[in-house]
Amino acid sequence: MDVSLQGLSLRRLRIPSDVLPLPPSVDPFSPLQTRSSRKRKRSAEESAALGSPKCSARASAVGASSARRLMGDITSLDVSYNSLTNLPSQLVNLSALAALDASNNRIGLRGTSLPDALSGLRNLTRLDLSWNRLTKLAPVLGALPALTYLNLADNRLQEVSDSLGGLASTLRTLNIDGNEEIGKFPPVISKLTSLTELYMDATSLSKIPGTLSRLTKLHSLTLADNKLGPGSCAASLSNLVSLHNLVLDSNSLRAVPSFVSALPQLAWLSLRSNPIASLAPLVRVTSLAELDVQDTHIETLPARFASLPSLTYIGADSTELCELPPALDAAMTSGRLAIGLPYHMRPTDPPAAVSPMTSRAFRLRHRHNARAPKSPPKPRAPSPPIDRTISFAEPASIASVCYFDRSETPSMIGRSSCPRVRITEPAPPALNLSADNGSGADDGQPAAAGVEDHDASSSSAASLSLDSPTRFKP
Repeated sequence: MDVSLQGLSLRRLRIPSDVLPLPPSVDPFSPLQTRSSRKRKRSAEESAALGSPKCSARASAVGASSARRLMGDITSLDVSYNSLTNLPSQLVNLSALAALDASNNRIGLRGTSLPDALSGLRNLTRLDLSWNRLTKLAPVLGALPALTYLNLADNRLQEVSDSLGGLASTLRTLNIDGNEEIGKFPPVISKLTSLTELYMDATSLSKIPGTLSRLTKLHSLTLADNKLGPGSCAASLSNLVSLHNLVLDSNSLRAVPSFVSALPQLAWLSLRSNPIASLAPLVRVTSLAELDVQDTHIETLPARFASLPSLTYIGADSTELCELPPALDAAMTSGRLAIGLPYHMRPTDPPAAVSPMTSRAFRLRHRHNARAPKSPPKPRAPSPPIDRTISFAEPASIASVCYFDRSETPSMIGRSSCPRVRITEPAPPALNLSADNGSGADDGQPAAAGVEDHDASSSSAASLSLDSPTRFKP
């Protein structure tokens, strides 16, 4: 590394996929394998050929020292999407590393495991190993003293080893989604008493033991896409006094689990895609703010939902719901409660105001149900009536009067040969306007030229009206 970069402090290093994987002889994490140090090594060989080996050796030592200093300053490393089959043991040189993303690789392929040298990362707090080929957990994971976030989703784990018990006082988030071969609730999870988020979707679980209630700090729990049925959840789970978000989607639940109604802090509950027919137990959950029961068998909603002080949203799309209780209908009309209704019940005009969703994750997941209401249409001014009467004061002007209609082009009506023209008001004595077809003006003037005898000083006015808005041809 150049001497001029000694003061540089790196905070994140991203190794692109066109660099890794490298040949086995090249260690991408070794400070002596950087481009600058290889260039310096080449310069040292040239200097040695010129007879100055001491100077080249000193330059090489300075480059290695600068590189080690830079590697010691890296706090975040992303090596995802690199087809790695294992992590190199030289990661221990990154003494300040706090976040490591090794997702979407092939770690664990052909029985490989994580190196024991990872235990030297004393400052590592986040580790992402999702979308790999891990079939078992290495004991080294339980030896990371500062680890708070561990993502093992979408691997091939068959069990969660007891080695994770070493993280009981530090681990806050554990994600083992998509490991379908686990099948049984891992007992070691009940020992992780510092957990606040636990994700166990699609792990083929058929029973949730009461030992889970030891996680009194648990804030979010997802158990979707499992095999939970009647009696699968222990009643003692009501001791999860800090549980705020609960997801039980896509199971075989025929009724709301009994422990749910006893959770004191539950605010977000999702029971979608379950054969549930009644939601009566939920009227006792006074802290409930958002409820998702889409794709269930419910036919009605409890009227007491309208009295829950925190409830702002109910997702009831794709259900057998037929009508709303008057109390819920009034709450929805006033805008205090938003309800996602089946298609056959959706009103033509949405309510004027909809309460905002309180959970960003819930709002993103159900954005197609909670759209912003349309503004009421602006009142349109009534169209003025079509005046079919044309008044004139001078008989000579009748030859230039036009009739305008919204659906027709102007038509000249000043010829007496038109059979539709008639006088609707008494004409002046000198006015002689006939609807007969035989006026016979030889000089090419219209038949209305017979008004020559009319007294121009007369104050009376005549008017012409049309029987229908039919286009008149001369």
